[in-house]
Amino acid sequence: MPGAGAVILFYPADGAPSATTYPAAAMSSGHAAQLTRRFGAPVAQALAVAPGHAIPDAALANGDWPLLVFAPGWYLSGQDYRVLCQHVASQGFRVAVLSDLPDAGAHPPYARTAEAILSVVAGIGTTNAPIGVFGHSVGGAAAVLAASRNPAIRAVVNLDGDYAADALMARPKQPLLHVRSVTPGEPANSVARRDRDWQAVSQASSSPQLLTLSDFRHLNVLDAALLASSVPQDRRHKAFGAVDGAQGLAITARLVTGFFDEYLKGQAGAYSAANL
Repeated sequence: MPGAGAVILFYPADGAPSATTYPAAAMSSGHAAQLTRRFGAPVAQALAVAPGHAIPDAALANGDWPLLVFAPGWYLSGQDYRVLCQHVASQGFRVAVLSDLPDAGAHPPYARTAEAILSVVAGIGTTNAPIGVFGHSVGGAAAVLAASRNPAIRAVVNLDGDYAADALMARPKQPLLHVRSVTPGEPANSVARRDRDWQAVSQASSSPQLLTLSDFRHLNVLDAALLASSVPQDRRHKAFGAVDGAQGLAITARLVTGFFDEYLKGQAGAYSAANL
């Protein structure tokens, strides 16, 4: 998959698990340092060794599972979203997670991330199973851009990604869900600008859905949300909202799977049921 970089693949496994949790994959020293700057050393160390529920190298369960490609936020890693992506996979999806976004210097890599998503779609989406894409922050906006460039993608979810640069030019025709958090103290003109951007990007979508979660902040979809109480207060306020970390991740997973259940699996009303 040229240009895609490392990919982590989660999928429904065949057979009963041999344990309830499994060791974490090795985290690079550079990424550990990045998490330390964001959340403090104790949280970064806990995330580096946190076990997951995915069985290494397990056999794929029988089924033509839909393919989802997930892109992380800028200066984040696919490893930072294991809870969300493993939960989504457990609901009957293959989830290909970009390990890291392409390096683009001082500017968010919207276009290059969209190219990486499309490379994974081309490399893995070789069956008749339907394809969806989703992501967080820059990865979420890039997922929308990728969907607008490839009609084989049937649905797209943007988890709190701002539309800017190339991503603002996206005009996906597919069903589009944008889950938006609230930024404390955001100026009214910034809110108005985001609304205008949404109207522009979503105008061609066959089913545009904008959902604002008032108790969420921008990083509530990360595994780090489970450790929010251990993040220094000065960094916690803007990063994580009032929602309990585990509950917030469960809500996010329910919305994502409900949307893809409806538009990839043909389960009418699944997203509406999830958004109660």
